[in-house]
Amino acid sequence: MMIDQVLEQKPADFDGLLKPLAEMGCEGLRRGQALRLKAPGWKNVARMDEKLGQGYSEDESRAVLAGEKEHTPRKKTAVQTEPPKVNLLVDIQAKLQAGKGAGYARWAKVFNLKQMAQTMNYLTEHGLLEYAVLEEKAAAV
Repeated sequence: MMIDQVLEQKPADFDGLLKPLAEMGCEGLRRGQALRLKAPGWKNVARMDEKLGQGYSEDESRAVLAGEKEHTPRKKTAVQTEPPKVNLLVDIQAKLQAGKGAGYARWAKVFNLKQMAQTMNYLTEHGLLEYAVLEEKAAAV
């Protein structure tokens, strides 16, 4: 996102791209031939090559700055906060037939118990322990 913001300003050269990135707190480190970027809050660095993503390598950025190529910013993913969903139970028999072992079966039993307990807590908190009330709320939704 930081690279997209700087490229919108149409810097004159590659140094003109790196300077605003540094002002935003993004460190640019050159190690060998690869330029590495470390944005604020990142634990690791990202090489400015195919690892950073299509359209964000050093060569592609230089081509955009030279006017040889058009930059297409990544689509911003909208983070939607949804209410927590009740997960489905794990089908233990199917997983055992698929080759999972006894350890997985023990984990799945505990997981299923926790999911059932979570479901019961939800139903109790929302007063949906009677089937008629639950059916009425489901129909209303």
